[in-house]
Amino acid sequence: MRVGTAQDLLKAGHGTAAIMRAEGWKSVNVLTRYLETAEHNVWRVTR
Repeated sequence: MRVGTAQDLLKAGHGTAAIMRAEGWKSVNVLTRYLETAEHNVWRVTR
């Protein structure tokens, strides 16, 4: 459930700080783990 929520927040345009607050995460490492497979991944390089 957390993965889906985090990805939905990302797609809705929320920033990393807002997603971390909503999920209760204190580490950006946790956030990147949950969002690394997101369709709209801000860290993924597309060409």
